[in-house]
Amino acid sequence: MKADKMDDQRISEQVGQGLAELVPDPDRPGSWTLRIDGVGQSYVDMEDPTFLAFEYAHRVAAVIEAVKPQSVLHLGGGAMCLPRFIAATFPDARQVVVEHDELLLSFVNRVLPLPPGSRIDVLVSDARLVVESAPLEAFDLIIADVSEVAQMPPSVASMECAEEIAARLRPQGVYVVNVPDLPDLAFARRVAATLLRTFTDVCAVAEPVAVPGKRFANAVFAASTDFLPLEQLSQLAQRGPFAGKLMPHDGLVDFAYGALPVTDATDVLLDEAGL
Repeated sequence: MKADKMDDQRISEQVGQGLAELVPDPDRPGSWTLRIDGVGQSYVDMEDPTFLAFEYAHRVAAVIEAVKPQSVLHLGGGAMCLPRFIAATFPDARQVVVEHDELLLSFVNRVLPLPPGSRIDVLVSDARLVVESAPLEAFDLIIADVSEVAQMPPSVASMECAEEIAARLRPQGVYVVNVPDLPDLAFARRVAATLLRTFTDVCAVAEPVAVPGKRFANAVFAASTDFLPLEQLSQLAQRGPFAGKLMPHDGLVDFAYGALPVTDATDVLLDEAGL
C-alpha cells in the first residue's frame, strides 16, 4: 500500500501538547509513528515491541540491555515505545511511567493498548513531583524522555532534579536521558554539563554531532553515581542500523566545555524573560 494512502488512515486527536497523530507504517503492518504537531515522537510495532525505528530509542535500548533492569522509572510516556521494549525484553521488570498529558495517554491507550500482563503502572502527574516523592534507592534504571515544544523542560533537566534522581537510584543504578534539541546541540551541552556536576560517571551513547540543516537533533546520555559498564555499553551502541561510537566521560567534558549547567533558579528566570 502506498504511503499516501496509509497517511489517509492516520488517526488524529487534539491532546494537551497539540495535535497528536498516529500514522501507520506502510512497510510494517501493525506499526505506528506518533507525531505531535508534525514532529515524530516515537514508533511502536505492536507485533514486535523490540523493533525500534528511531535512532534515540536504539541508544536508550543499549543502556537498558546493559543494565538488565528490574525496577524502572520512566519520565515521559508518549506512545510507550520504551516501556513496551522493556516488557518484551525483561518481562519481570516492574515499571512506572509518568506522563503529564492525560489526553495523550487516553489517545494512545485507546489505539495502541499496552500488552496484557505487562508490569507497567502509568501515572498522570508531573515528572519532577514524582521523582521528589519516590522512595530513595528505589530504581536501578531511570529514563527521562520528556519534552515540551520539542525540548526537555528545565524542571527535569536542572541540576536540582538530577540530584533528586541520583538519590532514587540503587547502587550501580543508571540514569539515561534523551535530550531533543536544535541542530547546534547548545541545550544538550548544558544538560551534559549538569550531569557532569551531579554524577560520578557520565557518557554519551554515541558521539553527539551537530548536523546543519536538520530541524531537530537528539543526544542520549547515561549517568551513574558509581561507574558505568562502558565496555558493554560500547559494544551495544555499535549494533544495529544506528551504530555509533560511545563518548566516555573525558570526551563529554570536552563536549560540554563552556556550557552552563541548567538550574532551577537561572532557567526559571530565562523562561520568565521569554528567552
